[in-house]
Amino acid sequence: MSQTFSWDAPPLSAEDERLIEAYLRGHRTLDDLPYTPEFDRLVAEVSQTDTPETRHALFKRLFTLRKMGRLPRVASLE
Repeated sequence: MSQTFSWDAPPLSAEDERLIEAYLRGHRTLDDLPYTPEFDRLVAEVSQTDTPETRHALFKRLFTLRKMGRLPRVASLE
């Protein structure tokens, strides 16, 4: 049974890349991010609307990217 498997992950969407770049500029770990000015800036940067649903969706996407191993680690500045 010969099966080939690649560990290469598919490329991220442009939207995910923009979200990750904004996340990295905040210098906060994902666990420390909610309810901070850095999260407010991230939402303003990547989204047209600032609703509770949008905020939830963005945080959930960051969490999913972390679980997928696609979200780089950052050290909190605090």
